[in-house]
Amino acid sequence: MTARDAGPGWARAKRALETAFSGRGRPRIDRVSRVGHGLSNEVYAAHVELVPDPEGRSGAYAASVPARGSAPRTRASWQREGALLERVAARTRAIRVPRLAAIVPVDGVDVAVRSYLEMAIVTRGARRPIQIDHGLTRLLDAYAAQGRPRIEAPAVHLYELCLVGRWYREALEGEGHEEPPDQLLRRIDNLLRRARAASGARMTQASG
Repeated sequence: MTARDAGPGWARAKRALETAFSGRGRPRIDRVSRVGHGLSNEVYAAHVELVPDPEGRSGAYAASVPARGSAPRTRASWQREGALLERVAARTRAIRVPRLAAIVPVDGVDVAVRSYLEMAIVTRGARRPIQIDHGLTRLLDAYAAQGRPRIEAPAVHLYELCLVGRWYREALEGEGHEEPPDQLLRRIDNLLRRARAASGARMTQASG
């Protein structure tokens, strides 16, 4: 089955999220939004609330579904990728690596469900998130105060670069992004400088 034979991507992603967590409680899925796409997959994300949730699994998750007209990936392929990400996570704490939560069948194809870093969507690569000084630090502190896993600034900058990079590609392809390509390139350059500064500060703290 190819992707063109199935329903809308967001609907398939929602079914994947429901299936992935239905055995752990009653999943409540917030609005599902497309957050990325490539040659073979489209990625949709949503916040999942489990009731009850004794293991604290509620949070943001992403489902990767086959792009329209493309051949679906196999379960073995998703498993190999998940194993690779686990090895990366074991070697570094500088970035938060998405965790493979489940591989579930939807409309006859295997869909991968991963943890999703939603903070980059909130900051949108802005120099002063929420328009206050040290806005990113305050956002991360508030996120951790809710009992969620601590996220470090370099991880957010990595996802911001991916987000703004996708906007740049869409602008080049004429998909109607509100910012022109040259302005988005300047944003990428600014993000790289902030990412280097944040990583340098983290290394200095660690050595001290």
